[in-house]
Amino acid sequence: MTKQGYSHSYAITESPLPVKNYVSTIAVIPTANGKSLVKWSSTFEANGTDDAKAKSVIGGVYDAGLGRAVAIFRK
Repeated sequence: MTKQGYSHSYAITESPLPVKNYVSTIAVIPTANGKSLVKWSSTFEANGTDDAKAKSVIGGVYDAGLGRAVAIFRK
């Protein structure tokens, strides 16, 4: 990994998720103690539901994805 880290941005154009105009970035940033910080952020609009529900669904996706990454790296 470089001193700056890595990042990957993507957009979801079609999905069963209750969002539209979804654009996200996952970044892995090295820290001073030799570990890494993972930052996953996005912008989107609720689609077919209210903002709170859309945020909750996306939060669940983040929790599952980051939880899986932790499980893989702990092996």
